[in-house]
Amino acid sequence: MSHEAHVLEQYDDTPFTAWFDHFAAGHIHLGYWPPGREDQSFAEAATALTALLIERLGVFAGQRVLDVGCGVLAGPAIQLAAATGCEVDGVTLEPNAKRLVPERAAAAGVADNVRVHVGNASALPFPDDSFDAAWLVEMLIHVPDKKPVLREVHRVLRPGARIVIADYPAGERFSPGLRWVTDNYFVPASAAELERMLAEAGFTAVTWEDHNDTVAVPSFQRMLDLALARPEETKAVVGEDTYELFADLVPDGSAAHRDRALSYGVFTARTP
Repeated sequence: MSHEAHVLEQYDDTPFTAWFDHFAAGHIHLGYWPPGREDQSFAEAATALTALLIERLGVFAGQRVLDVGCGVLAGPAIQLAAATGCEVDGVTLEPNAKRLVPERAAAAGVADNVRVHVGNASALPFPDDSFDAAWLVEMLIHVPDKKPVLREVHRVLRPGARIVIADYPAGERFSPGLRWVTDNYFVPASAAELERMLAEAGFTAVTWEDHNDTVAVPSFQRMLDLALARPEETKAVVGEDTYELFADLVPDGSAAHRDRALSYGVFTARTP
């Protein structure tokens, strides 16, 4: 199976995305539990992570933002538009996004601010210098060849634009044979490799923030806690088969981040 086919199988309005819709307020990404906020629900933590990325992006009303890999629910794009008044164009592989994202954007009062395009991130359907900022939220780990994507994002950004990337770099103890990596078709690069790719694509002022212990480690533990503490609710959302798969695989993700085989963090950079 190709990586694109796996993304569609796992994310295009599936039981997996139903879990994030139910427990994470429509955000198909991890949560953020900074010190002093350890009691947050998964939904609160997911919106908190998006809020952190919005802060790093630093956009305002009237600006245009590209969301690369916005997903079938586009929770971060909708929160971004609602919080700042900016316009967001999301690009995703999932065809069901064309149906679901406008409905959700309208429900959030940002129907005119959020647009979704079905396409490939390595061939973006926009002219040069179209956007004031871009973000990629937990998207690059699914991409085998990341360089064309970063070059395309650079092409469509205006001078002085900012890019924010939240992703899962390979850690000090990474092994390509990890079941969590192979079963999910993940293709992680190290933080140093990603920094180099960003520079090679033409970005400057590259920074990296390690959030493994405030995002990945608590997120996977909360996923497992929810599955074990609320099994009937979880099964009602995702089905029996997906519940069993979830309960089997999530401990692998938890161990990978506890052991630093994988990390988690946020990159920021700018176009010259």
